[in-house]
Amino acid sequence: MKLWLVAIAAALSAAASGANGACMTDTQQSDFQAGLARNVDVNVTPGSVVLTKSFAVDQENTAVTAFGTPFTTTKWVGQTFTPGLSGLLTRVDLNFFCVSCPATPPTIVVSLRATSAGLPTGADLATATVPIVNGPQKFYSAIFPAPASVTQGVKYAVVVRPSTNPATGQIGFTRSGENSAGGDVYAGGDLINSANAGAAWNVQTFNNVDPTKQVTDAVFMTYIHGGYSPSGELQSAALDSNPPAGVSPSWTSLSWNSTAPAGTLLRFQAAASDSAGGPFVFTGPDQTAATFFDTPGVALPQFDGKRYLKYRAVFSSTSSTATPTLTDVTACFSTTATANLSISNSDGVASANAGSVAVYSITAANAGPANVTGAKVTDLFPAPLSCTWTCNGVGGGACTPEGWGNINDSINLPAGASANYIAVCSIATTATGSLANNASIATPVGVDDPTPADNSVTDTDSLSVNTNVTMSVSNDSNFVRVGDPVVYLIEVTNAGGPSDAVISVFDALPAQLGQGQWECLGSGSASCSGGSGNTLTDMATVPAGGKIDYLFSAVLLSESGNGQITNSASASLQFGTNQPSGIINASDTDTIVVFEDGFEPPPVP
Repeated sequence: MKLWLVAIAAALSAAASGANGACMTDTQQSDFQAGLARNVDVNVTPGSVVLTKSFAVDQENTAVTAFGTPFTTTKWVGQTFTPGLSGLLTRVDLNFFCVSCPATPPTIVVSLRATSAGLPTGADLATATVPIVNGPQKFYSAIFPAPASVTQGVKYAVVVRPSTNPATGQIGFTRSGENSAGGDVYAGGDLINSANAGAAWNVQTFNNVDPTKQVTDAVFMTYIHGGYSPSGELQSAALDSNPPAGVSPSWTSLSWNSTAPAGTLLRFQAAASDSAGGPFVFTGPDQTAATFFDTPGVALPQFDGKRYLKYRAVFSSTSSTATPTLTDVTACFSTTATANLSISNSDGVASANAGSVAVYSITAANAGPANVTGAKVTDLFPAPLSCTWTCNGVGGGACTPEGWGNINDSINLPAGASANYIAVCSIATTATGSLANNASIATPVGVDDPTPADNSVTDTDSLSVNTNVTMSVSNDSNFVRVGDPVVYLIEVTNAGGPSDAVISVFDALPAQLGQGQWECLGSGSASCSGGSGNTLTDMATVPAGGKIDYLFSAVLLSESGNGQITNSASASLQFGTNQPSGIINASDTDTIVVFEDGFEPPPVP
């Protein structure tokens, strides 16, 4: 149990150290050893995972006696043997002793070699290093990190030598005995030695000190890796994305490299949790335990936001001689800061007057959990508005203190902070229809907003056109004489507005008048037109406080009309204009006189 906890802790530490990158890869023997293995082997081929094979003692000579053959860095010893099984030679147990050696003797190098004519030849096929202790005879296991294959019936040699010579004492390889009668204890091989560090070998038949005594074989056992298990699985240690505060990982892919010979299958499932201790529920593509991922490079969006990920590799084989082989697994992720940004925008009213002032309160806020640097607040004020604005940061928020025109501001908002804008906007006197003002906040790159719907808001007001238009008509006389020109002054005034008045002016001259014409003069930025004919029709624009004056003139041709002439003018406003005085019109009535010699009209009262 203690070793299992140590392995988990090591795996989590390794995963965390790599969490600054985009991917974490299990490819070393230690990576796979950190997980939980069932009927799979992560040691027989370091760096790969395969189904387990049965381990069987194949060849052995276990008759331990008090006799042994000393060996040094130049005087090597060994034992030849003939496998009864074909497979991987994963382990050899040997019996050593170390007499009067230091407290920590040198390690023993054990290797496997091929043979020729019953003696070792060629390079080492597999090598293991075995630590020993000072003391009497004892069995030691030489486990080969990279086992070599051996073939049934073919002779091989186990070669033994120390890494260095002990400072004191002597190391020996235990034999089954020696006697004058001889006798072969192990029939499949022989005790061998070399006086020149493995350059040349001999079968040791007699004791080197007493040639009258024959020696027997060394004490040993060989282990062969047999047939593969039909199924197994590897559950990885928890892979830690280790995100910064306020950042949630997105698991973008799970990939692996493997081989699967005919009759074998390798499939995957995955699980995630907010805790390294789980729970981890392994699922496949449909997020149930009944399905598996069969193709590398799968995305895992169902686990987004979870800090820890595990994979489960499921091995199966219908052949005892074949296994899938897993060489590496890579889990990739991206880390995105999560911050709930929002913005509000209101001028506090539902309607506004053209020519008045609108005051907008715009607040950008960050509900966290991550701090945000470089969020963009934008308000492109619509054309009828002319604005200046100020900004105040709250709770650590930072924004541009003031500006004019549109807001296009980069702000910093720690979690819980806000930036409050006050925009004072003049509404054009010509504005009509409605006023729609949109404010928005945009997250910077690397920040994810889980509720983007509240990142934009529009305040809409209906616009009212309010005018105070008056009209007057006068020719500055109470009497007119046939044959004289008559000049009417038609005044149209927008007193105080506050909106611009778009006015249609109409005046049809009385029938007593001949061909007329008019001129117009605008003041206070008012605009109007001139023309000719007995009907004045003009579309004029009169801003708040502005006025237009028409001079409409024609000659009086007739005294008909019961001795009077009346000129009536009227004005109508653009649809939707609010006008307090209601109907806008005015008229002027004069007496028609016929001048005779010596007659003067009475004075104007």
